[in-house]
Amino acid sequence: MVAFAVIFLIIFCLPFFINLDQYKSEIENQIQEKFFIKTKINEKISYKPFLRPHIELFSVDIFETNKKEDIYIGNIYKINLRINIFNLILRNFNIIDVEVVDGIIELENNYFDNFFKNADSIKNLKAI
Repeated sequence: MVAFAVIFLIIFCLPFFINLDQYKSEIENQIQEKFFIKTKINEKISYKPFLRPHIELFSVDIFETNKKEDIYIGNIYKINLRINIFNLILRNFNIIDVEVVDGIIELENNYFDNFFKNADSIKNLKAI
């Protein structure tokens, strides 16, 4: 019973006392490394323990990074990042899963021309 109470405390209470805004630059860097887009988080980061522990990002600007200068391509209203809560508590932040809830992305007419040239590399891509 004591072990259950300790786990409950760690998962549901302790992360509320961690200043998640200190992870902004680290989150932006991890998203850039994993998805090859530059991001800028505009609002405060919040923690949500229910259903599955995750953090919420609101108003995230995204930029294309493969050119000499960053080009604004849109804004994502809400992103849910699933994280391992124990790594967050131990200050070892790592993104497990990304869920984009809503956003507006502006693409040029020829944006996907090079994207679809190598069909083998995108066979697991799902566009909804």
